[in-house]
Amino acid sequence: MNGRISLSTLWGAVTFSLLAAPLVPASAQLLSLKTVPLAAGNQFSLAPSERGGMGGVTISLTDRLADPFVNPALGKNLEGSWISTSPAQYGFQFGERGARSLPFTGLFRGDRWFGGATLAMQQILHERGFGPTPWIDVCCFNPQSDLLRDRSSTNVYADAFVGSTLGGGDWSVGVGASLAGLNAVDGVELLYAGSERIEQSGSSLALRGGIAGSFGPADDFELTAAFRRFDMQHDVTYVDWIWSGAPERPFPEPTSRLEHNLDHTNTWGVDSKYSRALSGTDWKVGGTVAFNYKDHPKIPN
Repeated sequence: MNGRISLSTLWGAVTFSLLAAPLVPASAQLLSLKTVPLAAGNQFSLAPSERGGMGGVTISLTDRLADPFVNPALGKNLEGSWISTSPAQYGFQFGERGARSLPFTGLFRGDRWFGGATLAMQQILHERGFGPTPWIDVCCFNPQSDLLRDRSSTNVYADAFVGSTLGGGDWSVGVGASLAGLNAVDGVELLYAGSERIEQSGSSLALRGGIAGSFGPADDFELTAAFRRFDMQHDVTYVDWIWSGAPERPFPEPTSRLEHNLDHTNTWGVDSKYSRALSGTDWKVGGTVAFNYKDHPKIPN
């Protein structure tokens, strides 16, 4: 797999559910294809949320704070202006893996225009060593190395959106963008069993646009289009024990080996949602249809 890899996946998901009022369709999303059983934390969950403590439900409930960061047109649901921060932390294996995040968010709602932005700093925590023998580098190979410098990495995120209502205010449009400078993605170390050190570097860029409105007093509709480019490099260090066979070297000796792996993925997504209130009740029925097209110019070996 040293050459260029080109894989395309057309992924469709159709979800229909009965929704309880005051309910609206779920927020749009880019779907994640799980091809490797990696533990997924909340590394990229940085936007403020009214429903964060409810397991991330989106189809059944409106989230005025989080929804505009997915479909920018939903900023019309904001009430006034907000400034907030919501530090977060999660971890696996007694805190040896996980992340600490510190986001700051500002939201505004005017007579016609609305918008918001989030800036965040994040520290990713790693296990001490990524293989069964991390002590080799210290005691047998390179006494001057410092494994502690691989214990944590810092990521920086920026996310913003802006939009406007149309006509009488029943419809709205919006655009948004997010950019991340990434020095670590949680769980990547599990891809390289037996490695001693992994240095990650790269970025993620996402662009999105949306429209939202009502066809009548009982109908709601949303349409979102999004593009995301994920671009990472993994420099993986291994230690191989090699026996030369020379009489003066009767025992195997450790030798460092460095591998360069690229992880590039481009994703295009379109998501539509519709809900309708049932007359004479507090219930709504709705559905969502999402299509993603993923292109992988290069994935890790």
